[in-house]
Amino acid sequence: MNRLRVTVLATAMVAVAGLAVAQQGAESADAGLAAAGERQDSAAIILREVFEYQAAGRRDPFAPLLNTAELRPTIQELRLTGVLVHPTRPIAVMRDGDGTQYRVTTGMSVGRMRVVQIKPRTVVFQYQEYGYDRRDSLVLGDTAQVRP
Repeated sequence: MNRLRVTVLATAMVAVAGLAVAQQGAESADAGLAAAGERQDSAAIILREVFEYQAAGRRDPFAPLLNTAELRPTIQELRLTGVLVHPTRPIAVMRDGDGTQYRVTTGMSVGRMRVVQIKPRTVVFQYQEYGYDRRDSLVLGDTAQVRP
């Protein structure tokens, strides 16, 4: 609690000091205008902090970190077309809307998703969305266009 009080007091002192500097600046500006024969009434002076960004050798800060190739395909775009069941290394075959075929085993990644488990009729994916780990699955012969 003591630390909070010190922080609040320090913030208040900085604000008072900033107000005093602003008033002194306004008084000197008014004096300069009066000396030049021009008088301008101003209620407040707005100070603005200016930032510059040196772009040489840096990436654009507004460009997305992931390109679209890393985001695709999504679980809604995939359709499970076959599963090869093998005791040590099962393989799942999937297709997206463009007809691109994906052959995956457990541990492989498809877009942002990682294959966690392959069952005889199901592939279970794990992916991170909005900071939470989620799991979703594709079922062989599932034709649902919208998944929950």
